[in-house]
Amino acid sequence: MSPFPSESAAARADAPVCVAALYRFAPFEDFASLREPLLELCTREGIRGTLLLAAEGINGTIAGSHEGIARVLDHVRALPGCADVDVKLSGASAMPFHRLKVRLKREIVTMGQPGIDPLASVGTYVEPQDWNALIADPGTIVIDTRNDYEVAVGTFERAIDPRTASFRDFPEWFRSERERLLGAGTPPKVAMFCTGGIRCEKSTAFLKQEGIEDVYHLKGGILKYLETVSISGPSRAGRRMTAPVDPVLYSFRRCPYAMRARLALAVSGMRCELREVKLSAKPEAMLAASPRGTVPVLVLPDGAVIAESLDVMRHALSRHDPEGWLARDDAALIAANDGPFKHDLDRYKYPERHGSDALAHRERALAFLRELDTRLAAAGQFCGTARGLADMAIMPFVRQFAAVDPAWFDARPLPNLRGWLAGHLASELFAAVMMRVPPWSPGDVPVSFPPG
Repeated sequence: MSPFPSESAAARADAPVCVAALYRFAPFEDFASLREPLLELCTREGIRGTLLLAAEGINGTIAGSHEGIARVLDHVRALPGCADVDVKLSGASAMPFHRLKVRLKREIVTMGQPGIDPLASVGTYVEPQDWNALIADPGTIVIDTRNDYEVAVGTFERAIDPRTASFRDFPEWFRSERERLLGAGTPPKVAMFCTGGIRCEKSTAFLKQEGIEDVYHLKGGILKYLETVSISGPSRAGRRMTAPVDPVLYSFRRCPYAMRARLALAVSGMRCELREVKLSAKPEAMLAASPRGTVPVLVLPDGAVIAESLDVMRHALSRHDPEGWLARDDAALIAANDGPFKHDLDRYKYPERHGSDALAHRERALAFLRELDTRLAAAGQFCGTARGLADMAIMPFVRQFAAVDPAWFDARPLPNLRGWLAGHLASELFAAVMMRVPPWSPGDVPVSFPPG
């Protein structure tokens, strides 16, 4: 979903990049056949981001030119049952996504409950302007269906927090709490809300299947509510809603991928909650967001997940790029770093793990470092005289290589590269992103990043 929920239509039109968050529960009898035409169209229009297709519908967030997004949305609206697809538009100063993914999934929002069909049975939609009156009624049970990290940034007074790390946990929570919540008398009204509306459709369908008839949900979720309803001043609903502004970053201090993501987040000033990960005991909340289990993982307040380090960098810098890093990018150089150089680095640093000849891989990696040294002789940084995205994307990996055998590295004829690396390691920015925090556990006091 859009990270700018209250942005005006004029601001969206003025932004060079259009971001569209969309979803629709729709009956796709052969959803796999929809993938290639959608992928081809998005590729042709230069669209990036992620779209999910399942038998139950479509969900995702994409970005591109205003014209390209319009053509993709026209295509989506022509799919079976998608004429009224829910779309939220926002703007970005630069492309926030690194690549395009159109994936086939079992569910467009994972609940893990077979037989749940929002198309057949769903709760009653409540318009944002009518929501406060509903939840002010003492006879209404209000349930926040979002995950724990989302609830932490703001909710409604009287809302029950299930304290779930994943939407998949919601059915078990409800079944265990049902008797306490509903009692033995006349079933009360149940009002549910989420961030953008999609989880509410599924959770109310689940409650209907569980035999709860008087179920309501906030149409368009919190994002639509914040666009529609003023939250300043007192409210008869007693709400304490605040705009969700802090993403959650799962990180590991020494991982070079996580390091470069933190560098971009820090220079952009994009606030987030830092959750340090112990790699031998990865938290369930992180695995629920990104089952691959690698860092970094950035979970946005609307539940969208960015699990590629370069995508995290570009997302943060698309929000605010005070040093102009995006203008000093070199995709080919970064690809050489992330591909062949990283391959040799791993087999040099961890020969036992890979069964490799460490010295042979060190020599192959050295060839790439010589290329970097030659390039730095011209201006001091990879794309000019000032640091940029290319420098910050590559530096953590050169740092890792140099640390394997510092004496050997210092003896190589790489004066420009060593000076470049030393300068970045001595910077205030690098010191800020290398803050030490204990591994995160549910219930810990949130750690704000960047510090200060």
